Amino acid sequence: MSDQTGILAAENKIQNYVPRNAEDLTVPMLSAILEHAPQRAHVAEEIYCCETDEKLADLANRYQYGLIVPMRANGAKTPEVGSHPSLSSAVENELRNEDMLELTKRRQHKQALLRDGNRCLVTKLLDMGTPSHGEERINTFAAHIIPFSFLPSSTSEAQIERSSHLFEVLDRFGGVQLNDENGEKINLLDNVMTLKMELHTLFGQLAIWFEPVLGEENTYQFRKLSDVHTGVADRTKVVFSTDHPDIPLPNPRYLAVHAACAKVVHASGVAEVIDKVLRDLEDLPVLSKDGSSSDLLRAALAAVAVY
Repeated sequence: MSDQTGILAAENKIQNYVPRNAEDLTVPMLSAILEHAPQRAHVAEEIYCCETDEKLADLANRYQYGLIVPMRANGAKTPEVGSHPSLSSAVENELRNEDMLELTKRRQHKQALLRDGNRCLVTKLLDMGTPSHGEERINTFAAHIIPFSFLPSSTSEAQIERSSHLFEVLDRFGGVQLNDENGEKINLLDNVMTLKMELHTLFGQLAIWFEPVLGEENTYQFRKLSDVHTGVADRTKVVFSTDHPDIPLPNPRYLAVHAACAKVVHASGVAEVIDKVLRDLEDLPVLSKDGSSSDLLRAALAAVAVY
């Protein structure tokens, strides 16, 4: 079966799916995944091989919670952990890894700034920590393209298994293999961008993304949702360059995965679902001691990569 024939067969399978209820997002999710995935043929094969509607729904959930939610939840707030016997030490450790994250981000920010000339890659404005001689300066941050939190937060079997599943879905969707024993690949500079504070937040929310300009190396169109204010016009051409060729520029394949996830999340309607989960988490400053909030936390931590 040719790739195009496989895609058409997958589309037909999706169209024949019978939704279980009004909240069933299987059809829009799989349709958006099939349309935007960098590895369309692989996704089409997965869809076509689903023999029942139940398996199609499971596949949609696997992509939603194994890729789209972790990518979309970048920057989310996680509630403080109360003492409760139902919470495993692995979960508690995951919520207490902020010191390690901050140290890693500071180191990467310094290296990315050197590569990017101490400027935001999009606005080209100077970082606040750089002498300006009157030039406008801004706060910048090092943004991971593929979130750092795809890595396990502890050495527990559950965390390692969760991380392995995330990387497996990432590979099937985008042909990106970042899973290595020490987590070094995801922390390389080709997975990091220097962005001003507001763009860093929007990038993590999949509200902005970058589309390559054909025939122009390291050149992209800056894309954004129509209702998002960034100070940068939609489809602005952005060129990534450096005076330090030994430090790699942002990886086009990683940016393609990020862009595809942005298109999926807004085409499928899953953005509202993710935002509700994160709002519910923010409403829980401390987990209840009777365990009533533990299911919500477990579901969120199993599916949402917090970074």
